[in-house]
Amino acid sequence: SFPNATYSWTQGMAYYGSASFISNRSAGVYRVIANDGANCSDTLFLTIGEPAAMSASFVVLNAFDSTSATGSIDLTVSGGTPCILNADVACPLLGGNGQSGNAFNLINTSGSALNITGFSQGPLFPNAAGAGTLEIFTTPGSYITAPVWTLAASGPVTLTAGAATGYLATPGLSIPAGGTIGIWCGLTAGTVQYTNGTGTPGVTAWASDANLTVTEGHGGTYPTGTQFSPRNWNGTVHYGDPTANAAYTFAWSNGDSTEDISAAAAGNYCVTITDCNGCVGGPFCTTVGVSYILGCMDTTMWNYNPAANAPDTCIPFAYGCTDSTANNYNTSANTDDGSCFYCGPGYMVIDMQIVVPAVYAAGFNHASEISWIVINIATGDTVGMNGVIAGNPYPFDGGQASAPGGQTYPGSILGVTFHELLCMPFGCYAI
Repeated sequence: SFPNATYSWTQGMAYYGSASFISNRSAGVYRVIANDGANCSDTLFLTIGEPAAMSASFVVLNAFDSTSATGSIDLTVSGGTPCILNADVACPLLGGNGQSGNAFNLINTSGSALNITGFSQGPLFPNAAGAGTLEIFTTPGSYITAPVWTLAASGPVTLTAGAATGYLATPGLSIPAGGTIGIWCGLTAGTVQYTNGTGTPGVTAWASDANLTVTEGHGGTYPTGTQFSPRNWNGTVHYGDPTANAAYTFAWSNGDSTEDISAAAAGNYCVTITDCNGCVGGPFCTTVGVSYILGCMDTTMWNYNPAANAPDTCIPFAYGCTDSTANNYNTSANTDDGSCFYCGPGYMVIDMQIVVPAVYAAGFNHASEISWIVINIATGDTVGMNGVIAGNPYPFDGGQASAPGGQTYPGSILGVTFHELLCMPFGCYAI
């Protein structure tokens, strides 16, 4: 730093002033001519970059069918400058000795301004709990060179052994992109623990993440003492944007403003994305389809599936008794026809078949109807048309024999086999 130094900033034909720095400039190459005031000068070309272009990727779950909102879109965004909602850089709490407080630099290594929302002081020395008044002082740029300390915050804190719990908020404290501020953090009375450093105060990183670096520093007495180095702060820096609700904001073509979409119907969806600097990316588009649903698509079949959109095997209706507890349960049936009957204890089921010859001998009339009777030899009870055994009607259709399949024969019955299912008490019978 030279007291009489002058600067000239240009980009092409545009002139940007004579200060030692420029800000709020767009991406590009800038030239600065620095003169020390004694006719010695140097020219530097500096490049201001810009964040990577925003991009989006989707994981899509198709809707169940074309009418239901059962799909979803999981969006992932990269690039641009996302808003930092809430983050911490925690310095090691290694202890070692005690002092009033520490001085150190905070370096913004991100691509946008950072709001420093507060500091959490570590334990008293030696690694002890307690209470006191914590104060935060700041100075523009590095505290190493001619610091001008300003009180940024002061308040009571409760300290805990083995933890950084002495929180003090610092509203309005911000570091521009690429900028540095000096910090002095300590108690108005009492001693907090620190850790001896091994690097260069104000330069060597003591703790960091992708956006913020806490350097090694100095220690000393209250207020703003920097008598000893390298001494490293034991605590946590908090930063983020308390006004931001999300890293990016979203505007979907269907009106949604969330990052992801649930309950999405089949169709096309597009989203535009805005980052923390107000830069807009997109539209990025994707499609929610309809799941591939195999099924029978024939409405006349037993297994017709109205949700199917791809044909599969169809099964015709098979009528019969579908009750597995019935005596005439039909394992091949898929549709109950109401024919189930139930024969209780002490009874037996008889499938009686009556075969009518296809040809009669000469002199016999052609048959057009048939009748039959079953007699219990021991009791003389009969079973036939409306016959009764033990007070119950037998058979179940009133004695009207029918051909297999339930057909009726109003004309000739020659060559037809009739059958009748009978529920009979145990015994000996004659037809």
